[in-house]
Amino acid sequence: MAIRNVGECGSSSWYSAAARFRSAHPRPGPARPGPARFRSTHPRPDHARFRLTPRSRQPGHGLVPARLAHPRPDPARFRSAPRPDPARFRSTHPRPDPACFRSSRRASPTRPGCDNVTMTALFAGLTTLDVLHRLDHVPDVGVKVTSTGFTMAAGGPATNAAVTYAALSAVARSLSIDEAVAPSSGPASCGDGPVLLTALGSGPVSAFLAADLAAAGVTVLDATTPLAADAASPGDHATASPASHLPEPGERGPAQASSPTSREPAISSIIEHPAGRMVASTNARLEADPARVAAELPRRVGVVLIDGHNPALAQAALTLGVPEVGGDDPFAQLEARPPHLRVLDGGSWKDWLPALLGFVDVAVVSEDFAPPLVARAGGEEVAGFLRGFGITRTVRTRGERPVQYWWDGTHGEVPVREVAHASTMGAGDAFHGAFAWALERAGDSDPERLIRFASAVAGVSVSSFGTRQWLASPDLAELVRGW
Repeated sequence: MAIRNVGECGSSSWYSAAARFRSAHPRPGPARPGPARFRSTHPRPDHARFRLTPRSRQPGHGLVPARLAHPRPDPARFRSAPRPDPARFRSTHPRPDPACFRSSRRASPTRPGCDNVTMTALFAGLTTLDVLHRLDHVPDVGVKVTSTGFTMAAGGPATNAAVTYAALSAVARSLSIDEAVAPSSGPASCGDGPVLLTALGSGPVSAFLAADLAAAGVTVLDATTPLAADAASPGDHATASPASHLPEPGERGPAQASSPTSREPAISSIIEHPAGRMVASTNARLEADPARVAAELPRRVGVVLIDGHNPALAQAALTLGVPEVGGDDPFAQLEARPPHLRVLDGGSWKDWLPALLGFVDVAVVSEDFAPPLVARAGGEEVAGFLRGFGITRTVRTRGERPVQYWWDGTHGEVPVREVAHASTMGAGDAFHGAFAWALERAGDSDPERLIRFASAVAGVSVSSFGTRQWLASPDLAELVRGW
């Protein structure tokens, strides 16, 4: 009862009751040692051995004996050695040009300090003047209509692909930290912009196309074959009057060479309406001689793309960087691969393609690409046909349907995002340009990633009217940032 009521009696009564209880009920086992006994058998460690603060280095301070102090090394021992001269180091170790490493590790064959860096992409093919009109209804025959939208720009498969590549490179530069450190001097400085090998011609239309491509960041190499009068005075063909090339009365000559319009590039007129679009084009009519600009071709590129509209330009681009081979083996040059990848934009079949397919590494074809020797132009049949030429990587676009690919023994499909109220003009060209841009940076190990990126860029291109407006879309910057 005394223990039960101990809480009612105050603290002293509680302690006395607890002592009586412990004496009457001893705890089993050995008795707990007192604090003094515990300290005698378990001494505390000397913390001075582990103390690294300035206090531990003061002899006789507190509990820290002088013998355990850790004196600092004499700084004078290190100051006695002379410092290297920074100017001397900079003279022997010059700082590299930051522009050479901006955005995509490019190099320019004409800019010093960039010779050891991979340059840009090379595109070869057709350049046209695209005049686009947009209607809000299907036009009637014989009725004059007013367009709701109009745009005019340089076009053509390889040209549009080069413009897409340049736009992606410009976005990448704007998102790069190096751009703030070393601002670019222009779109084509140190290999920032792609190179377009084409036949541009001369005249007002050609001048407009050259200015438009320069504004887009594309470097143009005009390989137009000169006329007879131009060949007599090299370098003057750009300013020569077309009338000077006309034959004398009674004189016969090639109609193409004597025509004043023979110096102008192709012109395409496109009318888009709710039911589709109508296209009227003069098609390619300029002959090209790549030897005229062979010295201006880039020495090293990351990727090459041809559109199949000019065999001479295609051969010059595909054989760029191929090492010289000796002997009489006709297949030696085909087996001598350059360090970069070569892409075919196969919009449709061309009769001269078999002679150059052996130089192609990746074929990006459309549904309209139908070789004549293939009974059924299905995806598997076309891929098998191209494998016969050594092309083991084939991508087949099908509009709004999933993109098919056959890649080093694997096969698959990548879905395409649907875009409402799409303007499909130039969508395939945007796909090819984005594919080349991604292929140069990511390599060829993941085809699905390449196709997804190219399809997403093509989806942005069809979200607005024309072939230039979509380049300023913020969605394009998001795709590059996510890449």
